[in-house]
Amino acid sequence: MKRWLFPLMVSLQVLYLVGMAGAYYAIDLFGETIDLKTAPVDPRDLFYGDYVVVNYEISTISNENWVGDEPQYNDKVYVKLRKDGEVYEAQAVSHQALPTEKDEVLITGQYKGGNGDELRIRYGIERFYVEENTGEALEGNESERVAEVAVAPWGQKKIVSLRNP
Repeated sequence: MKRWLFPLMVSLQVLYLVGMAGAYYAIDLFGETIDLKTAPVDPRDLFYGDYVVVNYEISTISNENWVGDEPQYNDKVYVKLRKDGEVYEAQAVSHQALPTEKDEVLITGQYKGGNGDELRIRYGIERFYVEENTGEALEGNESERVAEVAVAPWGQKKIVSLRNP
């Protein structure tokens, strides 16, 4: 009886790891790609190398766009984005998933406080790793950049690229 238990446990662990990796790559296949305005800064990580900290315009949202009860620090929130020209802009924020229509996307984030008039949201995609010694080129250009972000139907998201508008 114990002989089949060990291979079963190892198989389940391998299946879990393959599923996690597959879910990341499935974003490209099943996710919708959206463009967001950014303002990058260039720090360096000792272990991961160069990366760009990406601050999105949708990271600061007007308090008027909040739907529902008062948010608490670190609460999970849903942000409804609507396409406005070439980029997506925040339309509403709530504790619950909001219905979307054509040219709208729902993205999850964490409420990080506010100053009374604005809500601060963190999306978990604020770092974009770049090839070594290329981060300074992104920092040197003062113009705003556009981040191409893939958002999967199950809520996972990742930055695909950074480019000039």
